[in-house]
Amino acid sequence: MRGENEIKTPRLRLRPLRGDDADALARGVGPFEVSKWLSTVPHPYGLTEARDFIEHARTRPDTWAIEQRGRLVGTISIGSELGYWLAQEAWGQGIATEAGFAVLDKWFADPAGQQLAASHFAQNTASGVVLEKLGFIYTGERRQQHARSRGETVESCCMVLTRVRWKDWNSLPELVTPRCRLRPLRPEDAEAMAGIGGEYDVARNTSSIPSPWPVAEARDWIAQGQWQGTAGFRLGICDRAGKLIGMAGLSPMDEDGVSSLAYLLEKSLWGRGIVTEVMARFLPAMFRAFPLTAIEADHDTDNPASGAVLRKLGFRYTGDRITDPTRLRLEPTPVSHYRLERSSFEAST
Repeated sequence: MRGENEIKTPRLRLRPLRGDDADALARGVGPFEVSKWLSTVPHPYGLTEARDFIEHARTRPDTWAIEQRGRLVGTISIGSELGYWLAQEAWGQGIATEAGFAVLDKWFADPAGQQLAASHFAQNTASGVVLEKLGFIYTGERRQQHARSRGETVESCCMVLTRVRWKDWNSLPELVTPRCRLRPLRPEDAEAMAGIGGEYDVARNTSSIPSPWPVAEARDWIAQGQWQGTAGFRLGICDRAGKLIGMAGLSPMDEDGVSSLAYLLEKSLWGRGIVTEVMARFLPAMFRAFPLTAIEADHDTDNPASGAVLRKLGFRYTGDRITDPTRLRLEPTPVSHYRLERSSFEAST
């Protein structure tokens, strides 16, 4: 954890605390609605306490100020366990999750960074949700902790994150869901993909796939969407037995940091919630991996089931437009467009 100690994320700057942070620190953690969830923070909490904390933090390379648009909105640290707090004005924006992924990346990039603990007061379910999003799992252990601001003992839930769990939780392009696994498409997948995507009812909901779909053309399509470590790729969706059943893809980012989502699934598996399950894993991985500001998606208006999936995932309907003819739709077609902003996604998951 030594060395360069500033971390930048798409929306945040994590940096060492400074002496001039005392006012913002006292304002942020001082309200009882914030301090009541923290074990060591007293109430009231003023400039004296803030300055003492800053002096202590200066001796530790594992404590950062969370800065958003030039303003301190919280702190995050990794010591014996992961800990953080946010000012009330920063709640509900996914900031704790974004900062958490950043410091955990730093922790596990160090070969010495092994298992990491975390805990939250049993009544603070919001913090538990954040920790679960970061990959922590409950150990089943509960312990009694003194809540200094409350002057009482409260029950805390214990959680843990191992290196193996972190790698599984964040590895791209390999992603795992309860029923599926995503992996890079290979040339030998061309025949299976041609059969899945070339089925008429699947192909007609795409912009470029014909029906039937020649295997040679499917092989070229796979080559054009190979994973290269940047946005602009397609992954195969496989069931847990390894059978290819679909595709999930992301277009290259435009100059505004926006990519488009694409997916298709074997027709016999429609209506089973598989796309929703896969996208619930795929979308957060995309926002973590790339500096996306938003992800867009669309569907032909006569395919309302796709719209239902997008709304369930948090996409916002932005209107219908007429698009150019496609391989199977020979006339201009009305298409419904959707958009998922990074900030709204992280605040709602």
